[in-house]
Amino acid sequence: MSFKEGCVRDYLLAAGLIALLGGALGGCSSPLPEDNILRGPAKLVGLATTVGEPKDFVVASRRGEGDYIPVGVTPPQHKIKPKTPAELAAYENTLNQRRQQTQASAARAAPPFKPLQSPRVLPPIPGSKLAPAAPGDQGEAPAAPRVQSP
Repeated sequence: MSFKEGCVRDYLLAAGLIALLGGALGGCSSPLPEDNILRGPAKLVGLATTVGEPKDFVVASRRGEGDYIPVGVTPPQHKIKPKTPAELAAYENTLNQRRQQTQASAARAAPPFKPLQSPRVLPPIPGSKLAPAAPGDQGEAPAAPRVQSP
């Protein structure tokens, strides 16, 4: 037996085991009929249970036909009538009034903090290192002006 034949045999064995295991576990995950061979062992292990009857409020909330409208069946009439153009205009006016009230109250509101003031800049002291150099002077470049905190 060559290496290639051994690999093929191993792959076939693994595929068969996966299919067998998948079929067995797939049978346990879905509701099993009472006469299913796997139901007894699944109940013993705790994987299968007996489905009880639903409560009264659950039965009352379900529709008899299903959750969808079949093709070709006319849907039921809506219980809510569409708004007339006059009702839409009145609703839009109400929204515009509320928006104007909100904007007016926002304009009247005080800012949450005091706005920052720019610091005052003092002129440099004449004759100091911070004083700007004379036009013909070869001194250092002028430094930044002094700032006085408020």
